[in-house]
Amino acid sequence: MDTDLNKLIAKNKILDLINKGRDRRINSKFDFSRELSYIIRNNADSKEYVDQYFSEIEKCLNSDSLDFIKALLQNRWYDLIKKHIASIIKILQRDKNEKGLPAFCEKYLELSPDNEKLGNLTEIVNIVENSPGDLLSVSPKLRGYSEETDRLLEEKMQEHSYDLAQYLFSRERNVLYFGDLKDTIDVNGYSKFIERILFEIGKRQDSKLKDVEPLNQGASAKPFGFKNMILKVGLPPKTYNMPNSKYFLQPLIRIELKSNKGKSFACVEVTNKVDTNLPREEKTKENLYQFWKKIREEGIIWTDVRWDNVGKLLQRNIPVHNGVEMYSDSKATGLEDTDIGEPLEPGALVVIDLDLIYKEDDQNIIWPLNGFGKEFEERFEKERQQEIEEEQDER
Repeated sequence: MDTDLNKLIAKNKILDLINKGRDRRINSKFDFSRELSYIIRNNADSKEYVDQYFSEIEKCLNSDSLDFIKALLQNRWYDLIKKHIASIIKILQRDKNEKGLPAFCEKYLELSPDNEKLGNLTEIVNIVENSPGDLLSVSPKLRGYSEETDRLLEEKMQEHSYDLAQYLFSRERNVLYFGDLKDTIDVNGYSKFIERILFEIGKRQDSKLKDVEPLNQGASAKPFGFKNMILKVGLPPKTYNMPNSKYFLQPLIRIELKSNKGKSFACVEVTNKVDTNLPREEKTKENLYQFWKKIREEGIIWTDVRWDNVGKLLQRNIPVHNGVEMYSDSKATGLEDTDIGEPLEPGALVVIDLDLIYKEDDQNIIWPLNGFGKEFEERFEKERQQEIEEEQDER
């Protein structure tokens, strides 16, 4: 009797919630996903009705569905998840949290019995293969299960290499947009260009497309990692042509993409990987100033001064072209000088975001409000003036 009563309660609660969810005016005022997850976590008998009304539930979920998905996983309702896997992935594909889908795939495979992991992984790949951004995001969570699954991933990546390149180029989720330039951009040509870069990086690193991994997104570009290299496609820098320094991460290429009208709308950059997870005790304001000062003493002003824009070298700070260490030509990078001395060795700090960098006599310097650039420049000028006065006193 108690079981029947619990089932009736669960059914009524879910149907009531679905009715509220159908009314978009009400739906905008409460969190459908959270309310449903509460029912699921507190009434095991709700499973039957979540299964029965899943298509209606799917219609009611908006762009914030993670609470509901997490509740299914926490209850370990593997058979229900497996039955509705295509719908669940569809729900997560429209969720505002881009990390939701790869995190779900990882947990789902952990729940899967060993004899079903391969089949489930294959199904996930087949569902997301036509969505290049999702294929890229889930790949790091799926690869390595078996040679067969790795072959499948690489096969799908190769099959959709042009779509992957176009995704990097056009940047879904409105991170990069073209505005009035949209009709003057050779999307096909630039997509093929980036596709060639993908394969060239893979050849250099002896890696495959399945090894491409989305990294933490910056303000102007989203980086993608290959074994020892990074590809960034993003908004054009404010200072493309700029002075060079051994304290800047040296790019293999750094190329502006332009519209048919000659207007820059994006930038493609390939560099070596660096370590950006610096120990907290090293990331002091004084250490950042002393690093900045080395660059400033070369007659260069870097204004976007934040630890977010600094990394530690994992390799010598010089690109390798056809097996030979060689600084890239300025035409391929926008960096005006290649005579910058002996490359820095692994462990040294470098600027990793090559933007807002000027010669000291530039009359159009931009000072961001959220960095230490202006403050450091004022301190530097005071120190330099003090040194001049001390030298005069000694005379």
